[in-house]
Amino acid sequence: MKFYERFLNVLSWIGFLALVPVGLALFDIDGPLDFLQSSLGRLGTPSTLTIVFLALVLLRVLFGKSERYAPILIALVVSFLLLAAVVEFSFMRWYKATTDTIVYLDNHRLVFLIAVAVVIVGILLGRLKRLSWVVQVFVLILVPLALIVLAHIYGFASLGEPASKTIVLPPSR
Repeated sequence: MKFYERFLNVLSWIGFLALVPVGLALFDIDGPLDFLQSSLGRLGTPSTLTIVFLALVLLRVLFGKSERYAPILIALVVSFLLLAAVVEFSFMRWYKATTDTIVYLDNHRLVFLIAVAVVIVGILLGRLKRLSWVVQVFVLILVPLALIVLAHIYGFASLGEPASKTIVLPPSR
């Protein structure tokens, strides 16, 4: 593995670390996110940290080495759409308003965890030499959505969340 590939892998993991305070805030541990917002201002908001996560993983995809790029790109798109249902982005308010009406997406903690899992599975699938597009669609799109729907229908994986917990931007100062 070349140096730049290792560097891009480290950047990708830093992207995952940027998402940790957002996930902790979803699980009612607000300390790290409050600290980042107070010390970094707008750069410490949940939407910025989520964009940093997606951008650093995308950098790994664009400049790193993978056998297949389609699963990682599909995973990033699916993950972004799931994260946009949880974290409020100013340019995706229309999407957030639409997803708020879908009862299956009420469990924001589960949706967040599945969004992160989709990216991890996409990265792992990107290392395979041969992979059918049917498998990619099934594993990266249909299985995560089915898990969300089944978790709502059967009531498992509620994760003790109040139904209206959403991470929003702090008020402008």
